[in-house]
Amino acid sequence: GIWAFFVANATESDVTKLAPQFKDRLMAALPLWQNAVIDFTVKDVVVESPVGMIKMAEFQEKLALSGMVPKGLFGASFKIKGIELPPGIVPAWAKGIVPTDFDITAELTDVNLDSASRLFVSALDFTKKKALSDEAAQAIGVLIMAGKPKLTISPSNLMSQSLKVSFKGTGGVTPLPGGKLIIEA
Repeated sequence: GIWAFFVANATESDVTKLAPQFKDRLMAALPLWQNAVIDFTVKDVVVESPVGMIKMAEFQEKLALSGMVPKGLFGASFKIKGIELPPGIVPAWAKGIVPTDFDITAELTDVNLDSASRLFVSALDFTKKKALSDEAAQAIGVLIMAGKPKLTISPSNLMSQSLKVSFKGTGGVTPLPGGKLIIEA
């Protein structure tokens, strides 16, 4: 694989000699992976700030990333429960509306990562100071947008003691950016 190639050629100082072999190995390794997901939760978080201790009962983050596939995606989810701000930072009349819980989940889908990554690898030229030309970078951007990427915000919430705001939406990036966001309170 790619790692074995680097280890076997660790003493080669002229990268241009290795470029064709490296590009072949990198191209063969695509899509690098199919799906990767990172999901973690931290409980009883305390952050010291200039205005005092900020506490969270729970913080959760989830990230999803496809490999270099034709219909690639990037997803992110963040949840915070039990937010406590330092005493005196919020006026008494506002305590009921200051958020205590928050969650948002969003995905960017239909990103053409396959064609873009293949063009990226084939366009690399290690004999030049700038290994990727401006023209190639622009062509990669066109390929990425050719899949007509979509942004989706799944039902998400912002909650306080006396208020719950929910929101969700969808949007497109091409041909013109636009979308719809629904907010309910």
